[in-house]
Amino acid sequence: MVVYYSKTGSTKIVAERLAEKLGFAVEGLEDSKPRPSAGPVLSGILNLTVALRDPLPDIKNVGLIVLVTPIWAWHPTPQISTFVKRSGISGKKVFLVGVGAGATNDKAMRRFARRVSKKGGEVIGTKSLKGLQLKQALEEIEADLIKTAEDLAEDIRTAAG
Repeated sequence: MVVYYSKTGSTKIVAERLAEKLGFAVEGLEDSKPRPSAGPVLSGILNLTVALRDPLPDIKNVGLIVLVTPIWAWHPTPQISTFVKRSGISGKKVFLVGVGAGATNDKAMRRFARRVSKKGGEVIGTKSLKGLQLKQALEEIEADLIKTAEDLAEDIRTAAG
């Protein structure tokens, strides 16, 4: 299963294409109510939870989960952190994908991996991708995001064994 949160749409494009190429179900996380811009970023930095629309994706019968999140201020989003804390991820194989301002974001991915491991998830790989930039239209990068997701699907298959 691919589980994602997307604010601007670039992460959604990656998640949906990954799911299609892997033959996985895809589930998007949604805030229970609109949030101001600064609040979620601060929540992500502090690793706080946020209210998400119920129900959360059911992963009890899923062996491999691909978590796809925007990276905000060198942290995974609080929406994905909330999912990790509440989903019962212990014992699951997990591949982590961060979509941010740059193509690499080792600091954020290490934090993301620690959060998943702390909850008992087995991190089998991570990947940072360059997403939507300030003052950029999603249409400008959509083809690149789709191609990147297609390439990443092969890496995930390899990591999963």
